[in-house]
Amino acid sequence: MTTAAPNPFDTFPQDGTPHQFWEHALRALNWIEPYLVDTDEQHRFFVMTCQAYGKMLHPDKENDAAPEDWPLLIMRQRQIVTVFGQIRHAIIAAQAMAKAEAYSTSQSERASKPRARDEQEAMRIAKAYWASHNGRAERGRVKELAREYGVTEATVRNYANRYKPN
Repeated sequence: MTTAAPNPFDTFPQDGTPHQFWEHALRALNWIEPYLVDTDEQHRFFVMTCQAYGKMLHPDKENDAAPEDWPLLIMRQRQIVTVFGQIRHAIIAAQAMAKAEAYSTSQSERASKPRARDEQEAMRIAKAYWASHNGRAERGRVKELAREYGVTEATVRNYANRYKPN
């Protein structure tokens, strides 16, 4: 999964030339390329708009766009920035959703595994806790026991309280 690159248009200077803008647009196209799909109308529009902009800058690969074409170039710039921003946000949101879903799935799998301990193991955990207690639990001991027995820190404390020696 590709991470979100900084928006290339954020660094475009206010008085930037159409050629400088085209360089920024190419960076945007390179970032978005792995996400291009034929079924996404927004992606297709972005690519077509960038291509049209590029053709206006280099109509016959020898001459640049004529000054009378500059208002159209500026309109295309606005379209490119707007559409790229929308696509970028959609991609970032999709990545975040995928991460959240993966986390949720892993948590569901973890939760579905039986973690109940039998009484003997619960007593063994409590005994280990109280053996190291000596009036006060050592800092970090609960965490060590939780890791050692594959339970949560709360479980260690619960067992320790349930089987507290008199």
